[in-house]
Amino acid sequence: MFGLNSRKVTASLATAMGIADMGLALSPDGKCRVLAMRGGGVHGAFEVGVLQAFVEKLDPLDIHYDYVSGVSIGAINASMFSLFDYGDEKSAVDLLLSLYKDNLPQDFWDFWPTYFIEPFWKQSFVDPSKMAEILTKLIGDKTFKRKISV
Repeated sequence: MFGLNSRKVTASLATAMGIADMGLALSPDGKCRVLAMRGGGVHGAFEVGVLQAFVEKLDPLDIHYDYVSGVSIGAINASMFSLFDYGDEKSAVDLLLSLYKDNLPQDFWDFWPTYFIEPFWKQSFVDPSKMAEILTKLIGDKTFKRKISV
């Protein structure tokens, strides 16, 4: 519009704001894309469906997310998505789809034996140890390929 190079302007702004050394990630087209996923149980499966549509319908550059963020179930999705490098978004979505298709809700947690009383001294209303086992198998000690905030 004004004949400015967006990559140079972004780098200049980052320098002026003092964030140049924070590892400002930019896609090949000079844009910084952030994928933020919300929490709320069933929203996790919805997010995976949206990501699947993105992978199938959008140009690969449009889903070149530099930063991935999430809360609650969105943090689980973001973590698993971030295990895959740029250009391998379809594999990330396939892994996420398998998480939701191959497991029932009761595969992720159990109610505490005395579920009316235990939540008062436990950190949650349900025992999340099954979910921890599943996620440990899927994520394990793999390295994140994207910048992530959960």
